[in-house]
Amino acid sequence: MFVILFNRQFFYNHLSSLIVRSSNSLIYQWTTFKSKYFTMESVYLEGIEACRKCIQDCEYCLMQMAGIESKNDCPLCCILCIDSCTVTLKFLMAESDFAKEYCAMCAEVCQWCAEQCGQYDHKHCEDCANSCVKCMEECRKIVAVLS
Repeated sequence: MFVILFNRQFFYNHLSSLIVRSSNSLIYQWTTFKSKYFTMESVYLEGIEACRKCIQDCEYCLMQMAGIESKNDCPLCCILCIDSCTVTLKFLMAESDFAKEYCAMCAEVCQWCAEQCGQYDHKHCEDCANSCVKCMEECRKIVAVLS
């Protein structure tokens, strides 16, 4: 929801500068504007949603694992996955030139977290592992598109 509002606000802020241009130039400016700001969003949108969901499920897993003795790196992996996804989410929303590198790193952290949480039978760990796998897949798709 935030991404759509962010881009909509960006669109309204820049619309007035597009309208003042001559009619011949307006079509070119709109085409350039649309391809630059709406196509990139569609490339990143699934990754943004996957990171958001992964953060949410890792936070819940972390809360549920508090005070429980762990046989592996859970809940440490959840802490690092939350941090990784948060940073990646910010770079994706900013459509940064460094998004590819952050997505690659996020995919590795999510894979590790999925492996760790996947070893538990708890519902919250299973949900966390599934979200991490989805985030890993989406981040790898973004890396492939940007390569």
